[in-house]
Amino acid sequence: MDLNSSTPYEELAGVYNTYVDDMINEALSDNRNALSKEKLMKIPYSECYLNSITAAIGKQNKGKTLTILKQIIIIANTSPYSHVLIYINRSGSPSDDTFESLKHLIKIPIIYLSQEEAEDYLKNFLMYKELYNTIKKQGLEDKIIDKQRDELFETLSISNFDREFLHSLIFLDDAVKSKLITNEKSYFNQLLTHVDTFIVHSSWLFNTSKH
Repeated sequence: MDLNSSTPYEELAGVYNTYVDDMINEALSDNRNALSKEKLMKIPYSECYLNSITAAIGKQNKGKTLTILKQIIIIANTSPYSHVLIYINRSGSPSDDTFESLKHLIKIPIIYLSQEEAEDYLKNFLMYKELYNTIKKQGLEDKIIDKQRDELFETLSISNFDREFLHSLIFLDDAVKSKLITNEKSYFNQLLTHVDTFIVHSSWLFNTSKH
């Protein structure tokens, strides 16, 4: 860049901005593979992203559950990597009439968990997801024994190794009041920084894929 003291300020600023833009673009291009892992990737056809939390927050009876359910149905029915929906509420059993009336539209298995069960279950669940990832990356599908494979499949609600990675949906109902969220030191709060997709309802949806 060849500039001198007689160059008008506006021209100098414009040239320098272009010069810096070029340097930035070159640096980003050189590191595009590493940076691609940091980008939020939108899930096709939905309003949700991988590695993100989708929240529906509002007053009672204002359609929060329906809003969240629409996104769950879209993701479950269109993403080839979706394999399970984990529904967390206070009781660990069906309790929301709107959800129950529409759950037949969700074409993946649904697992109900209470808030008390959730942390231990998810620790084990994510351990098996890591194992699945390792098996896929290292091509070990035919190397594990039947008992281990069956245990893996049962935990992850899958029946084969066809998916490149697994996209898990976690629906946390009434999240604002949940002790899983209000306790800052909880495992669940730590999980929020690593998860792929969560859906929350004053309600959240968590989208978890490669973790």
